[in-house]
Amino acid sequence: DAEGAVNIEYVVTTGNQWVNWQGFKLFYKGLSKEELMVSLKSTIDEATSLYGDGSGKGADALKATVDASSAVYSDAGATNTELKGAIDALVLAMKNYRYSNASEENPIDMTNLIVNPSFEQKTEGWTVEGLVSQTNTSFTQKKGSTYLEKWTGAGGRIGDASVMQTIVGLDKGIYQLKVAAQNIQQNSSATQTGAWIVANDSKVDVNKTADYTLTFTNIENETTIGFLADDATGNWLSVDNFRLYYIGGTDADYKIELQR
Repeated sequence: DAEGAVNIEYVVTTGNQWVNWQGFKLFYKGLSKEELMVSLKSTIDEATSLYGDGSGKGADALKATVDASSAVYSDAGATNTELKGAIDALVLAMKNYRYSNASEENPIDMTNLIVNPSFEQKTEGWTVEGLVSQTNTSFTQKKGSTYLEKWTGAGGRIGDASVMQTIVGLDKGIYQLKVAAQNIQQNSSATQTGAWIVANDSKVDVNKTADYTLTFTNIENETTIGFLADDATGNWLSVDNFRLYYIGGTDADYKIELQR
């Protein structure tokens, strides 16, 4: 059940060869036992390192899975199915352990769930209104070669703009969304209004050039994140470098979110 690409090459060595391509079937037979053993050993080592001194939340459950998987690894008669099952059990146990121990000081990086988080593929994966790709270096907070902006002459008001993306399948929990953004009036130090970093119903004001952090609780199967301007007073909007981190969450947190 994996996705990927398979390249088939046929080399013609003379000008008189006839090639007829038809009826191809491709079968995946899985990893060999030796390959599964190597993978299991690597996963056991990773889980053992994660367990550390055993002081984390849920350490006993992780250790029990490590011990059970080590027993499978040591069993010369273990089947491929048993080896694969031990790997899968360890991967799940490590995920649960990391989630149990996540915090602001020890976040889990979930940025891979965002399509094109730094706009290096321009606006692919995003719904954009009023913003355009820019590759200059004027926006000092940008990452990579591309950011999004909307600009009008100094003293003018930029008005409305947005860039939004919906993430489907995000686990329930508390998250931090970090974004480089600005809503400024060039040649003026006055605080601007009308722009926000958003995640569902949560938002934080964008009123200068900075790296912003929005903490929000997710209880739904999908979360919409982005940068929104509504009658923004600045003459220059810029945004780049979206990052997403899981930092924990309890049933009490979810209850509070439901009551908002």
